[in-house]
Amino acid sequence: VFPLASSEIADNAVTTGKINNGAVTEFKIANGAVTSSKIDFSTLAFGNYSTTEQSTGFTWVDGKTIYKKTINFGALPNASTKTMALGVTVDHVVKTEGVAKYSNGIHLPIPHASSTAGGAIVLNITGNNTLEIGTGTTDRSAATAYVTVFYTKA
Repeated sequence: VFPLASSEIADNAVTTGKINNGAVTEFKIANGAVTSSKIDFSTLAFGNYSTTEQSTGFTWVDGKTIYKKTINFGALPNASTKTMALGVTVDHVVKTEGVAKYSNGIHLPIPHASSTAGGAIVLNITGNNTLEIGTGTTDRSAATAYVTVFYTKA
């Protein structure tokens, strides 16, 4: 008897392999049937962070796929600069985000502006595949850092 209620459909009974291409269209989905509360955002790449490259599912203004990768920097340097390979050849950096964490619970964003001379944490991407973090004249070696880079590939 149709239509079936969701309680009448066995778990995993409907899979992408069982749906014909184009079988589900916007005209066959009831208005309001798909809502944000029904979507498991943890399964989408843009919501997950990993040290391996992931497609975000988004494209940049030039139509290229945007990827992301998180780099574990480990301890920040003592009033110097530390570099780490990104491990991919980047065409365009879309954005970066990062955090430095101290054992006492203090978290600083990366990059970090500071009202103290030499207290900033600077993030650069040199060439097209190396991350560089500079800590000015401040010893930041007690902090560990992660940086996520969103980019398109060459």
